Amino acid sequence: MAELKEKIAYIQGLADGLDLDDKSAEGKILRHVLEVLEDMADIIEDIDLGQAELEDYVEAIDEDLAELEKDFLESEVAECQCDCDDHCSDDDLDDLDDVDVEELDDDEVEVECPHCGEVAYVEEEDLADEELEILCPNCGKVLFESTENDDDDEL
Repeated sequence: MAELKEKIAYIQGLADGLDLDDKSAEGKILRHVLEVLEDMADIIEDIDLGQAELEDYVEAIDEDLAELEKDFLESEVAECQCDCDDHCSDDDLDDLDDVDVEELDDDEVEVECPHCGEVAYVEEEDLADEELEILCPNCGKVLFESTENDDDDEL
């Protein structure tokens, strides 16, 4: 931006050095053109500064949004995933916390197997199903098991 202003100042210096007559048509035109160029350079400088401020502001908003998305996704994993009217017990939610959930994707949840470490994709509704035992497709061991199944075994 400073380079543009320097070039305009140089041209103004040349015009002053030519001793142009402000009464002649050419002299008047040249003076007015130089004034317009100077005004345009000022306006462009203001726009450039405003643009830089907007870029900083948008970057800050983007960072804040990323934090909110991360917090939201973490809270979604910790909350009940089922569609029941009554809320699941804390034990049910603890079972969900035992599984390392990496990322939510519409209807699927990415789950890391605690036994083999491989990633499996499980439907959200399957995690909420109290009677379903979910097995790892890689090692065949249980990824998630309902606590109610354990209670039934004890009877």
